[in-house]
Amino acid sequence: MINTQDYSEFPHILTSVINTLIPVDWMGLYTFGLPQNSYNVATNPGLPFDWNEKYIEVMEHDPVREKSLRQPVGGACIFSPKDFYSSEEAVYCYETSKKYTDTTQFLTLHCARTPAIDSGIAFYRTDEKFAFEESDRQTLEYLSPFLVSLSHTMMLHAEFDLKRAALETVCKSSKDLYLCLDGALNIIDLPQETEAFLRRCFKHSAWRILPEDILIWLKSAVAPRGAIPPGAGPWTTVCVLPDLELTMTAHAVVTEQQRTVLVLLLKPHDRKEDFAVLAKDGLSPREQEVLSYLPLGYSNLQIAQAMNIAEVTVKKHLKNASRKLGACGRTETLFNAMRRKSLLESASVF
Repeated sequence: MINTQDYSEFPHILTSVINTLIPVDWMGLYTFGLPQNSYNVATNPGLPFDWNEKYIEVMEHDPVREKSLRQPVGGACIFSPKDFYSSEEAVYCYETSKKYTDTTQFLTLHCARTPAIDSGIAFYRTDEKFAFEESDRQTLEYLSPFLVSLSHTMMLHAEFDLKRAALETVCKSSKDLYLCLDGALNIIDLPQETEAFLRRCFKHSAWRILPEDILIWLKSAVAPRGAIPPGAGPWTTVCVLPDLELTMTAHAVVTEQQRTVLVLLLKPHDRKEDFAVLAKDGLSPREQEVLSYLPLGYSNLQIAQAMNIAEVTVKKHLKNASRKLGACGRTETLFNAMRRKSLLESASVF
């Protein structure tokens, strides 16, 4: 029994439908984020390769992707090995596909285009002598209203599934601003309040597109290989903006359908206190940085996440700073640090 509520079974559903009319060996449903160039590929379960992981090697120069997505929604294209001889990059795409998937024949359909995503379906054959024919392309276009509608429905189910999974994490975050992304870092939920905040703080005008500073952090720290690693996180960083500092914490949540949604919590606060002048009292740069988070009410764990160090290291820096400041406990340490800073800064004026 095929579960039409399960997005992961979508390739199974389509392959079952198409094989009654057009024999295929496997298929992929491609979703591309716009214009961030993120992607996700859902394939038949049980394949001996992970095309979602390997596709990143060829995506940028993939002639199948380029031509297929230029078609109107519902338009189909045929590709055979000779269609990859146009450039060295195209040849590399074909050879990589053949190496990992043993695929030689391609039949594609453009499924959807919105301001946020582009998506398409590709059907594959591994037999070099069993090329797709014009009648196959026409059959696929004849079926396109059904396939486009089914694709859209399944993608909606996936989006709702991701949002439901994210809701619990968001509710636990009190009043933090938030946004939700799928496993390929495409935005699936961007509340108006969060969007207005991003526009204001990052001078950002693009609709439903992440500011470059946030996207760079997500791609480098959270999803360095183009996808969120299962069981990882949370990740925290602090972004220094002209008028405030923004703590960003990313939580990876796995849905009941074993898909990953990334919940990004945004917590703006006043700029950290600069205790660099306390170097005159012998405080190291790390001790100064740990102290800078105390006025913000950060716990040791939050400081550790923001500085990308161990919590025990934070405790060590605080202990050393307290000793050098002649203080005992966090409150007295902060009070002495603020007092010494004021005195040292005043002395430097004269």
